Amino acid sequence: MKNLNLIAFTLLIVACFSVRAQDTVSVQSLVYASQTRDTIVSFPDGSDSYEKILMKYSMRCKGARISTGSNRNLGCGEWDYSCNTYIVDSSRIDSLLTTTAEYRISNFSEDEFSYSSDPIYDLYRKYNITTTVSESSNITEARIGLESNTLTQAVPIPGNPEGPLSGTSVFMYTVSELAASGLAAGEIDAIKLFSQTTLDVSALKIDFKHSTADSLDANASLLSDWENVFSNDVSFAVGENNLQFHQPFTWDGTSNVLVRYTRDQKTLSQQLALESSISDTTRGLSAYGGRSVYLDGSTYLESNTYEGVLGNANRTMSAWIKTTQVNGEIISYGNNATGQKWVFRINDNGKLRVEINGGFIVGTTDLNEGKWHHVACVLNGNAVSDITLYVDGNAEANTELSSIAVNTAANIKVRVSLGINNRQFLGNVDDVKIWDRALSSTEIADDVRNAANTQDLSLQLYYSFNTLTPSASNILDLSGNGRDASTFENLNTSGFRGYENFKNFTKLGLRPNTVFVSGDFTQTSDTVSVTDSVAQIPNIVEQYEVVSNSNTIFSDELNAVSKQEYWNTINKINTYGPDGEIIETQDAVSQGTLSAGTLQYFRRWPSRLEIMSFVTPYGIGLDLGPDGKTWTFDVTHFTPILKGNKRMFLSRGGQNQEEMDIEFLFVKGTPAREVLSIDQIWPTEQYQPNYTQIQQNTTIFPPVTYPISSEVKGVSVRSAITGHGQDGEFRPRNHTITADDTTFTRSVWKACANNPIYPQGGTWIYDRAGWCPGMATDVAEYDITSRALDGGEVTLDYNVESGSGDSRYIVNNQIVLYGDYNFELEAGIEDILEPSTKVEYARDNPMCINPKMLIRNNGSELITSITIDYWVNDKANKSTFTWPCHLFSNGVEKIYFPIDNRVWSSTNTDNPVFSAEIVALNGQEDQYPANNVYHSTFEIPELYPPKIVLFYRTNAAASENTISVKNEWGRVLFERNDLQPNTLYRDSLTLGLGCKQLEITDSDGDGISFWANSDGSGFFRIMAQGGGILNIIEPDFGGGTIVNFTVLHALNVPEKELELGYKAYPNPTNGNITISGGDLKDVDCEVINGLGQIVNCPQDNTGDRLTLNLSAQVSGVYFVKLVKNGAVWTEKIILQ
Repeated sequence: MKNLNLIAFTLLIVACFSVRAQDTVSVQSLVYASQTRDTIVSFPDGSDSYEKILMKYSMRCKGARISTGSNRNLGCGEWDYSCNTYIVDSSRIDSLLTTTAEYRISNFSEDEFSYSSDPIYDLYRKYNITTTVSESSNITEARIGLESNTLTQAVPIPGNPEGPLSGTSVFMYTVSELAASGLAAGEIDAIKLFSQTTLDVSALKIDFKHSTADSLDANASLLSDWENVFSNDVSFAVGENNLQFHQPFTWDGTSNVLVRYTRDQKTLSQQLALESSISDTTRGLSAYGGRSVYLDGSTYLESNTYEGVLGNANRTMSAWIKTTQVNGEIISYGNNATGQKWVFRINDNGKLRVEINGGFIVGTTDLNEGKWHHVACVLNGNAVSDITLYVDGNAEANTELSSIAVNTAANIKVRVSLGINNRQFLGNVDDVKIWDRALSSTEIADDVRNAANTQDLSLQLYYSFNTLTPSASNILDLSGNGRDASTFENLNTSGFRGYENFKNFTKLGLRPNTVFVSGDFTQTSDTVSVTDSVAQIPNIVEQYEVVSNSNTIFSDELNAVSKQEYWNTINKINTYGPDGEIIETQDAVSQGTLSAGTLQYFRRWPSRLEIMSFVTPYGIGLDLGPDGKTWTFDVTHFTPILKGNKRMFLSRGGQNQEEMDIEFLFVKGTPAREVLSIDQIWPTEQYQPNYTQIQQNTTIFPPVTYPISSEVKGVSVRSAITGHGQDGEFRPRNHTITADDTTFTRSVWKACANNPIYPQGGTWIYDRAGWCPGMATDVAEYDITSRALDGGEVTLDYNVESGSGDSRYIVNNQIVLYGDYNFELEAGIEDILEPSTKVEYARDNPMCINPKMLIRNNGSELITSITIDYWVNDKANKSTFTWPCHLFSNGVEKIYFPIDNRVWSSTNTDNPVFSAEIVALNGQEDQYPANNVYHSTFEIPELYPPKIVLFYRTNAAASENTISVKNEWGRVLFERNDLQPNTLYRDSLTLGLGCKQLEITDSDGDGISFWANSDGSGFFRIMAQGGGILNIIEPDFGGGTIVNFTVLHALNVPEKELELGYKAYPNPTNGNITISGGDLKDVDCEVINGLGQIVNCPQDNTGDRLTLNLSAQVSGVYFVKLVKNGAVWTEKIILQ
């Protein structure tokens, strides 16, 4: 074949490992179809020796799909999450010294608890006002209602002493009814009611107000602006009963009149029956106050059987809540996987939120101001964007929305408080309801004040706490579906007083017959104060002791010694007036003080070793391809652990963001040195300690002393750290490892603008503390051999410099003990960087400058020179060079190959492979040649014509960008560094034969188009002169982008355009191509593939039409070159 030009190569995603003489054992753990991230892996039994162990870590968007702005978890998960891989070694135990309070006190978080063992009572003061009439005249009576029906809800009297505490009824009398009855505008001084029973009713209150509404609705207007006219005990007799007002109500003569009856006490078991008449149901409402459940931050309810509305079925849920806290879960259920949970809660900013793992919606109203609110959420569709939030019957605007598909799965049953994410609700909850359909906005508004319709078959669950007692352990489901709930921990209830009744109103079709009395009265009123006492909710105080389980695999136990009810004397004794206002406070008397105290105990579990730390990419718009992307990690230092059956699991939140395929490759042979052991210096806990906890240097990361035996010849510490939280993620800080008296310091910081996985949907370009989205965590390795071997032990300590705010860290520090080197003079090829098909090197491939690779000194001697053979596909076409170096034991050298275009001439276009072999070290033979050869697959670079156009537009930050074109020798052929903002450029270039590199850089690391800055958007295209796009550069490229390409141009052909109007068709083609449109007689025709090689193909030239048969060639890009009379015509052909 004739070699016309240099070629370049690109990175593929399949991990490539050298073909070695020794066998390789493959162990598959997870595959893309795996439904779990926690599995048992059967590793080799350890009877063979392994030179190296590699982990191929593959990731694919779910179903190879692409997530969008409207379906944010269709493919890859929207957000970046830690996704760390652990191996469990059950033969060893990890332990962590942990502290807890000796006394656990519900709804209390301070250190000192001032208490009383006697209940502390709040006082509710009401006033009985007895009115005595001495003289009366000019009496006018206006009666409404003449029928003799029986109504028992007019003056609500709870029938169950352990049930509702209060009752309220409201009746409307229209202006037309009042006028027709003969009532004139002015003072109403009394009413008469007609009783059908004899009954003493205590603490009856009657209130009046005007209304312009046409009907009586249960809404917020019922709660305010009432005028009290009567407050007293009443002895009802059969027949007419006159209730004289202590304060007359002045009717304006033009408005409707509302009359409200309320009472608070619960001592009567008989209801008052009043004579009544049939009325429109818009004229009467009645409600019993009932009870609510108080959740103290440790209490929760869980349905015994009900798993909630599942899949993407429509649903509605509502509840009444009162709290001063944030982050409390109201209703939750499902499975904690992407799209599969359903959590209805208060957000960390006090607003309403629904989240489903990977998607969420947040409302606008603050709910943590200590007032009762009706909250609801409605799903009417199949995605988070189809959810509507409601507060007090009004649809919420959204302050935040991240939408994905809803697919709720069965797992955790329906809970009130303490959901999947262990967020406890602190406050009152009442009337919890779930429907399996989407309620309308009208129905939501109706649910706010009105009693539930238990005849509605779509009502799946209804927890009302009206009959609940403090000792109850079962909550009745009033929907009729029998989905009762159990209570856990400390259950408390509180009742509504008469003035608090604001919900669960029932419409009445009867209205009491009423006589409105007016006249001139001479009367006196005597007021008597009556006080009710209601115990405050107690704190549950539990005392614990530690039961040691030392020398076992079990954690120490915390045994409850006692559990008592105490009252917090920090709370004031409040005296409330008739309308709920605080009219007096006094201090409670303390009987003593409890100190929360501290207990120390050890938690123990089978040792888990972190073998890899990774952070998932931002998933919106990300395409990882049908085969996913594969990273390759050397895990040889885990050789003592990767034996037999071991549990492997992925954790820390991102394990279900994408599909995972993990394979281990055990390469048989002799390792550079035996790995004697590897240990977690400090346990890998599943939480993220704050910098202050790390600095305490006591319980979480105390100094640890390791004994070093005589067989140990090398010791290293491996450290992988990632920062989290707003102040931990985006600020570099120094972390230290101290071995005896030697301290190793590094700034945990990672530049992300050149991330090979790009573009991503989020802020992928931002540098972070030790990690980038879609990349593995940086691992630092410290050689502490000289410290460890001096004295037979080494003391290790870890710390971090002071930070601020939310600075949390995932910390993994391991100690590795090695035997002596097995060889004196030995080196192995670690990796070929260019050309390569690994995702790690995607930014630098395809390449056409000079190859690069890494070599490690695996022997005990210093290496000063390395002789290397290299070739492409055919070893007979190899080149050789010697690389001078100064490489110590275990050191890694980056080697740059000389430019030798001859080696590319033997490239197999079907399977291009670049190979390298170590043939000598220091002029001598390598003592272990098995790892001296490495083969790397590559892609052939784009082949461009000599005349191209760089067509681009800058954004508003053009001063950040430079553009250059270089040849394979690094000579700058074209450069621009004085770009103007928001400007269109068209640079025409004529390039000679060979490899060229276009490089675009951005000094701010945000490319020429990035959604999260204010720089605007630019674009960049490579075009052929005369038309045709050769390459569209992704503008969201971060810190820079490189395009390597080769130029095809015969050196002996002058640059003249042949104006013959040739046309090639069809293009693309699946075989034959026809060229016509000019004189083709005696034309010289060549077909060149992407490697610059002339390929043989049948030709048929009739003088005015040339037919080429490409059917024997592989699919790809070809160039047809016609030469006639010293002029050249070329055309790019795509063969499919």
